[in-house]
Amino acid sequence: MSFDKGDFTGRQSLVSQKEKGISRKLVGFKMIDKPVAREHYPVFKDGVKIGEVTSGSYAPTYKGSIGMAYVSKGYEAPGAEIEIEIYGRKMKAEVVARPFVPLHHKKALAKNKN
Repeated sequence: MSFDKGDFTGRQSLVSQKEKGISRKLVGFKMIDKPVAREHYPVFKDGVKIGEVTSGSYAPTYKGSIGMAYVSKGYEAPGAEIEIEIYGRKMKAEVVARPFVPLHHKKALAKNKN
């Protein structure tokens, strides 16, 4: 994105993000414990709140619960164990790479080659 093409809505916010860097990342997660994480549930690592769930659901293809969450920068690595508070109890989850299920159609295969 070019910032020297004049003023536009949101320009200041984008310039600020570029200068300071981002403070959180959107990650995919899979639940290790059984419950389904839902929107706005807090995400923890070692007892410290690091983020919030944006969406979650049961995934029949995966045969388990998956979701997405914004987490503080530094906690986005696939394989990282996190906890999601569901009805007052912290449940185990794992950060995973997206897409959750490997795609096998031609367009996805072509994209993965590049």
